[in-house]
Amino acid sequence: MRFPRYQELFRDLSLQLKDLQRDAKELGPLHELQRQLIRAVLRVERRVLRLKRARHRLTRMKAKSRLPKDRAVAVKALTAGIDNRVDDLHEVLFLLRCFGDGIAFTYQSKYALKHLMFDEKYEAKQQPGFMTGKKGFAREYRVLCSGIRAGVPVLLADITNIIRHGDVCAMGGPDPVPIEVKSSRTKRERPQRQVGQLQELADFYRNDCADNFRGVPNVRRTELLVDEATYEGVMNNCIRQAMLNGTSMAEPETGLWYIAVQVARLEQGQETSVLDESLLPFLGKGRLVVHLTPEPTWWHMLPFTLTLDTGNTLAFIQQEVLIFVVVDVMHAKELFRQAGVHAVVLFDGTWAFQISRDAVDFSAGVFRVSEQHFLRVAHEFLSLRWFVEENAAFLSASLERFLPLAEPGTEGEVAGRFMFDEDQMAEWRSVRDVWDRDD
Repeated sequence: MRFPRYQELFRDLSLQLKDLQRDAKELGPLHELQRQLIRAVLRVERRVLRLKRARHRLTRMKAKSRLPKDRAVAVKALTAGIDNRVDDLHEVLFLLRCFGDGIAFTYQSKYALKHLMFDEKYEAKQQPGFMTGKKGFAREYRVLCSGIRAGVPVLLADITNIIRHGDVCAMGGPDPVPIEVKSSRTKRERPQRQVGQLQELADFYRNDCADNFRGVPNVRRTELLVDEATYEGVMNNCIRQAMLNGTSMAEPETGLWYIAVQVARLEQGQETSVLDESLLPFLGKGRLVVHLTPEPTWWHMLPFTLTLDTGNTLAFIQQEVLIFVVVDVMHAKELFRQAGVHAVVLFDGTWAFQISRDAVDFSAGVFRVSEQHFLRVAHEFLSLRWFVEENAAFLSASLERFLPLAEPGTEGEVAGRFMFDEDQMAEWRSVRDVWDRDD
């Protein structure tokens, strides 16, 4: 079991988050959940800082004098142990913030929240440092308390992974409102740049468009055109069955499989045989296998703390169960064909699909869907058929609205782009499916 000392804490946080999901209008539980998260994060941060001070003392001792070989070996081993423990504690901090992410996604659209994770270059914005010893933390907490007393759900950014703009975030409206809490007015470059980024976000949320958004011209937000379909219940039941029987498989729809394996089965010398037995039937040309792990692979997606029930969340965090999602990409291409869309499977590290109404004549519309967007099918347990139908509908709707660049998804999702540059049309027309290429 990983992180056994935190198991009860994770359980309590999960139960509180589930209660908040059921009744998000009650702000008392919102405040208490944040108080518990803040205390937990501060405790772990203090442990990290103590370990780093101990490591610094060992390093200085080793540098000051030439130690006997046995002592030098012991110091090296102790230093390595401290480094490993610090890495574990940073993972605990990430997991704690996953519950903070659960709060954010309870109140706001996942597509709107995504924009709070990226900087002006559309790269993941670096997270702030520790709350421990942070100047201004008391002011941020007072703003949090004032907002909740006023009846507005407010969230502290430092207890989330997703909110990387502002210090606190008001979540009472249709879009998140990140707020920078400063003790005094300043004309220094960094604070001014932060204010500029917040203003750009506010303008984009308010107007649902921008002539230039983080370097991308003519960006628009649109609503989902097809009601989202998910299989959270199927995945949760699959995990429960695996914890009872060792392995479990579910096929919620054609071309989509969920596989769960209890780790205890793998610790009895059966690692290869059990995994082979579980996965081999689903491997083959055009099959994408996604191994879900409680690590920052979720990025801006709906967090597992919301999609998994409490028991499964704990099993997942403690890595008592392995979870795999297998997607038949060739079947997705067939679904696009049935929807009247020509799809080319790219998977080049950036783009998953190029879709168009015609394979050669792009005047009828052409669009590229990013790998990040497609991975929502696995991480958020979305319907593959729904994903195809939504993107096919979006292609038609965006063409009708003459949007050269757009964002499918409720309140915005940078999922792909249209191509109307004649200089690059030839390259788009010449692309082939990833499994049909010679290189």
